Amino acid sequence: MRDNEIGFLKLAQGEQRVYTVLESCGPIAHGYDITLENRKTGAGVSITSNQPFAKLSFWSRPRVVGPEPYIHLRIESGDTVAWEIRYVFYTIP
Repeated sequence: MRDNEIGFLKLAQGEQRVYTVLESCGPIAHGYDITLENRKTGAGVSITSNQPFAKLSFWSRPRVVGPEPYIHLRIESGDTVAWEIRYVFYTIP
């Protein structure tokens, strides 16, 4: 991990796995924007939300990377809350 990036020094082999949980640094007024790119295959995904994440589970195994952002909601009985999570898949040159 460096600054706002997670990178791999080598490819995982066989049954090797990576798992970590990143906690939010405290209250944030805006949502999140996570971008994953595989420059070898040219595939990318952007995950955005209008709510900040409370924690981010990040796991990986050979050929798969999975960020799982969790948001914290406090909803009183009878209230409703709306939020948005958007996934945009794209190709990179």
